[in-house]
Amino acid sequence: MQSEGYITEVRYVWGYFDEMSPRAINEAAWASGHAGVALGEPFRYLELGCGFGLSAASFAATHPHATFHGVDLNPRHIEEGQGFAHTAGLRNLVLEAASFEQVLAQQREPYDFIALHGVYSWVSDSVRAQI
Repeated sequence: MQSEGYITEVRYVWGYFDEMSPRAINEAAWASGHAGVALGEPFRYLELGCGFGLSAASFAATHPHATFHGVDLNPRHIEEGQGFAHTAGLRNLVLEAASFEQVLAQQREPYDFIALHGVYSWVSDSVRAQI
């Protein structure tokens, strides 16, 4: 897999980031005068640079009626995250090893949420432009 513009030699940490939760994003939208997404209804969520997908897995567990998709260029991270999601029985979470360019090129339904955490410090200027 093409990794130009991405740091892939460093193992990412297992971590949960509440500020990326649908609830926290809704609160930020409301505070800025924008409508949020109805969290009791089905919605779609994308995490760019999901690492092992722990945050997305946590959100998927608490919102079983929603669809969560995480992408990360590092296939080792995705494999570990997929194992965790499988063990947890999270059928509404898909983790995929892909570049942001590949995500942009794929035809997908629109997402209600797109989140990322710390990604800018791990990627080149050209990848930042894709974000």
